[in-house]
Amino acid sequence: MKRKISVLLITLLLIASFSSCGIISNDEIRNDQIETGVLEEYNNLINASKKFTSIEKFDNYLLKWANQRDIKASYDDYKNVIMSKAAAAGYENGDSINIQTSIGLTDMEERCLSIAMSLFLIENANENNFMRIIFTNNDKNDFSGAKGINSRYLFTDYQVNLDWSYNKGENPPEFTVLNGSAGTTIGQISQSLEYVTSNYSKAYEISINDLTGGDSSVISGQHPNPIKIIGDLLASCKSSGILFELGSFNGGSSPYTYPTNASINLVINDNDVNKFTRKVQNLQEKFKGTYGDNEENYTFAITEINPLDRVLSLENTDSIVSLLYTLINGVYLHDEETGETIATSNIGQISTVNNDFKLIVSGRSVEKNGLNLLKDSYNIIASLSDMNYLLLNETPLWESKDDNELLNIITDLGKNKYEIEPKILRSFTETENSFFAQNKHLINLVSIKINTVNYITQTQLLLDIIKGKKSAVS
Repeated sequence: MKRKISVLLITLLLIASFSSCGIISNDEIRNDQIETGVLEEYNNLINASKKFTSIEKFDNYLLKWANQRDIKASYDDYKNVIMSKAAAAGYENGDSINIQTSIGLTDMEERCLSIAMSLFLIENANENNFMRIIFTNNDKNDFSGAKGINSRYLFTDYQVNLDWSYNKGENPPEFTVLNGSAGTTIGQISQSLEYVTSNYSKAYEISINDLTGGDSSVISGQHPNPIKIIGDLLASCKSSGILFELGSFNGGSSPYTYPTNASINLVINDNDVNKFTRKVQNLQEKFKGTYGDNEENYTFAITEINPLDRVLSLENTDSIVSLLYTLINGVYLHDEETGETIATSNIGQISTVNNDFKLIVSGRSVEKNGLNLLKDSYNIIASLSDMNYLLLNETPLWESKDDNELLNIITDLGKNKYEIEPKILRSFTETENSFFAQNKHLINLVSIKINTVNYITQTQLLLDIIKGKKSAVS
């Protein structure tokens, strides 16, 4: 941990120094003051966090910090901390702003940069409109703080979520602003299993293991799904007339991640063994050619095992094969004009244990229509396969809005003052803004992805928005 933190600190110091040289600003708060101030808060947070054994201790640190500076602060039952600063004289009628970021006990070296920026802003902003800094509890990655916060704190003209983002593949990282995020739907497709005596003697295990996996909100790159690959193998065997009986099918661990493993046990008719093994070998070669360069540690094996006494009924096997053949995995919808991905589907888990078949599938969409289509398709496909569909969980959609005044301000400032054109995206990752956006009064809502290259510019830009314009004197 110490080594990781020191590397990030060195990166911050070096990159910030170069960045500050390239920005000319006449603001009262200079770039070197931002660099020094944010890094001081960052170092203090990192050192203090070593003693944070609970989210309450994090809250206490923030409350004590505010008290020492005579900044109004409070906390709520969801372990959120809310700081506020009254508008400066003459700015009472300006546009109010919330700066929001999350707190938790993990990923501290990344998380603390946005927290340090937030603390710097509320302490140093002058000639400011009314402002709040909202630290929401997301210690368990369940958005409990964002879900539970009192809506009265969301009555504001502008709200900016600060989140960490540093793609090491970018050189330098882009200034990314989110104007929407995907809604998610998690569903379970199930069926009771019946076991019968096997008619065949040649048994095999087919397994794919040790894939990279990762968060299923990451839609760039290749993400082979071993559940779908093996399911398609079974469908191909059936269409080729290969007689088999399925003993088990298990794989995956979460609907929110790409599966890293899957395996089946099955028995093959003696007359079809050679045909079956050739089909598996062809699939192994195809997999290697398609994914071998990226999946360096994977295994894709066929192993002969002891005969199976009991196998799934023909009806169960047909239903499972039909479901996996029909169920979409990967891109579900895309914009034909722009090519932008609109909706995706991921088969995250499958199991045949305790006499029950269960498949967990997640859908993500940046548009409401796509989310509804996903849920409808899961329900219809399950029914056609003689299975039951159950909606387990949903994350609301944060829909992008064309009339987002805050987004226009950030874009104009970035291009015209700081000569950096923000990259405007809709994210497939669930965000806290998904829950804030359910407040119909909160229209001007964005998320800025903080990184070590652009944090000085991002802080200056936020100071510009916080300052606003002074009211006319009558």
